[in-house]
Amino acid sequence: TRTETPRIPETEYQSHFPKRFDFFGMGRVEAAPRPCGVAECAASEFLVTFQVAGDELGLCVVAYERAPAPATDEQRSMLTELANVLASKFVTQMADFNCCDIMVSPPTLAASGECETAGTRSRHRYLTSTLAVGGTHASVARRYELVGGAETLVFRLAYLPSLQGGNT
Repeated sequence: TRTETPRIPETEYQSHFPKRFDFFGMGRVEAAPRPCGVAECAASEFLVTFQVAGDELGLCVVAYERAPAPATDEQRSMLTELANVLASKFVTQMADFNCCDIMVSPPTLAASGECETAGTRSRHRYLTSTLAVGGTHASVARRYELVGGAETLVFRLAYLPSLQGGNT
């Protein structure tokens, strides 16, 4: 078990959230001007998670306020790719700014709903309860919108640093 502290100071996490970017011609992703609470992610129906590894350990969670209904494979793929781009940009900015080696895992889905598998529902319940209490002491989140399409898509990116950070 590692007991080292994270290499990146907690006070810097907020500065690494991407401000805005275009998403494959589907619209522009824009960050809210101020951070939001991690607990705001707890009511989300559809979560995409990424393990953060390397010189910083943690979990990125992209929380969509509502899942597409009914969710097609194409819609899930688009939401997963949007989450992947956002989490990758966040981690890349954190790594570049702090001159360290950090990577994200492939995405893992967690969704509520009757048509989901038992494992996906269990993962969703665990994550939403963790998010409801605010994650770890240094957890941070930012609200985003994808604008420019038929309707605005609202979602959040939360970062929950591991309590066991340090070099791996």
